[in-house]
Amino acid sequence: MSVPNPEAEALSLHEKAENYLAEGKLEKAIAFYQKAIQLNPRFSWSHHKLGDAFSQLERWDDARSAYQKAIAVNSGFFWSYNNLGNTLIKQGDWSAAIEVYQKAISLDTNFPWCYYNLGNAYSSIGEWEKSIDAYLTACQLDDNLPDLDEKLGDALAGYCQGNLDNIIEHLTILPSFLDITIYQKLADNLARKYYWLAAIILYQKVLAIEPKNPEILPKLNQAWERQRELEHQLNIHNQIVKQHPDSYDAYYRLGNALFKVGKWHQAIEAYLRSMELKPNLPPWLYKDLWTLIKAEGRLGEVVDLYQKAIVKNPKSCELYINLGEVFAQQGNLKAAINCNVQATAIKFNQELTNPQLSPKFIIIGTQKGGTTSLYYYLEKHPQTALSVIKEIEFWSRKFDRGIDWYLSHFCTIPKADRVMTGEATPSYLDCQSVAERLFNCYPDMKLIVMLRNPIDRAISHYYHWVNIGWESRDLSTAIASEINRFKQGNRQIWDCPHSYLARGIYVEFLKHWLSIFPKDNFLILKSEDLYNSPDNTLRRVHQFLGLADYSLETYPKYNSRFYPDVAELWRYKLGEFYEPYNQALEDLLEVKFGWNSG
Repeated sequence: MSVPNPEAEALSLHEKAENYLAEGKLEKAIAFYQKAIQLNPRFSWSHHKLGDAFSQLERWDDARSAYQKAIAVNSGFFWSYNNLGNTLIKQGDWSAAIEVYQKAISLDTNFPWCYYNLGNAYSSIGEWEKSIDAYLTACQLDDNLPDLDEKLGDALAGYCQGNLDNIIEHLTILPSFLDITIYQKLADNLARKYYWLAAIILYQKVLAIEPKNPEILPKLNQAWERQRELEHQLNIHNQIVKQHPDSYDAYYRLGNALFKVGKWHQAIEAYLRSMELKPNLPPWLYKDLWTLIKAEGRLGEVVDLYQKAIVKNPKSCELYINLGEVFAQQGNLKAAINCNVQATAIKFNQELTNPQLSPKFIIIGTQKGGTTSLYYYLEKHPQTALSVIKEIEFWSRKFDRGIDWYLSHFCTIPKADRVMTGEATPSYLDCQSVAERLFNCYPDMKLIVMLRNPIDRAISHYYHWVNIGWESRDLSTAIASEINRFKQGNRQIWDCPHSYLARGIYVEFLKHWLSIFPKDNFLILKSEDLYNSPDNTLRRVHQFLGLADYSLETYPKYNSRFYPDVAELWRYKLGEFYEPYNQALEDLLEVKFGWNSG
């Protein structure tokens, strides 16, 4: 049946798709964009917005195709090139992304995001000088782009590799056309974030342009002092490695110290040696390694390392999981899935012939709230078979790996055995995209939320990062820095894994989750109840999941660590910060947590 006015009908369908996209109803938006395109394939904006919808679902192949069709229809629209470049970045096609961003810039030289994204692409392949130039151009157009100062700091560190002996040579890569106030603002921001090496270079640039600037010399001297402190710590870690050449922990901490002073090539070697000595450590521990090693094209070395470790210990599910993670980093999802399935078979002593079960519940939060203990308590129940590892992170950071990759983490017990499976990833709670993604696939998913007094949670989070070498500031400095950030108006709380304070603002996260999932899907527990009365708390969990009651002989606290007493002043300041959020949480859930009383 022909449509009397196909262009008008296509426009109507496009507008409906726009409404669905704005409401977050992505599948419906996609369907209506596709119908609009069928009626009017020459309207490039429908192709472009279809690409945006696919991007939100992280369906990168589909997004790439949609943006390419938009460009085929209208080759003069820079925005489609920019978004295609973003898609290519997600697919790891750096060279193609760079070419596309350059085309976008040729069409519009005043769009800061194109330069920003071009800088990201160059950084991903270790082209530091080109990355620096792109970031500085972006900064000239808009100096408020997200994390721009930190990205520039990393690029400067990558460029000079910790070598500040020839500072004049480093200054030559910084263009003089940039306003001196931009250099000064960037340097101040980087100093506040402890990027001392990059701050030194930028302060020196300001002095080279304006030698008599009275504000800069004290700041430069402070930055040099802090950089020398890091160098001193590095010397200590070098001595420890000499004394303990077979200690994985010594090499791991040496890698952290090398990274902080900008000696990235040496940091890679230290991290790889740490991995070699203890290959079953989780890959997330080496958070600084992956970007560096991918930029240098050395992921294959890590594959070889884990494969050799598996030959020595073929029954280690941790080694297969780690190898699978490296394959996934390479983009080899088939090999990654095979590794996960092998790890699952080892853990559950199964054949590889049955399909994976789908999870029925997820512990979504909060970090440092007792989720590890609850995960292992549930794992001991005779009717459960939990994911092969805790913290899969699929619905947050790894959604682009696809549902088959996700399901490869679950057991293959036949359905007749009536076994329930689930997982625990506490970072899901404060990742904004998770709830919608999860609901689209599993609208009946049962969700367990552990909420700990946010004061204790923040302090525990801080000391955890100190323990693994990711934090070198004292507690008062770290907490004061975050409180000041909020006071200055930067109230970003979503997707802030580095923020000790943001992750305790539970009310904002749960408002969002409750707007997507029905309240009956949730079991919200006080972490303190699990610590003080584990039997009763676990009984509530069993009832919520429809499991038979099952008590354990003991309830060990997993990942529980001693940390020093915290000065009452800082507990008071944290309590003052959290008080309005805690009250709003009690009002939202109609539950008394009692955290504001002390």
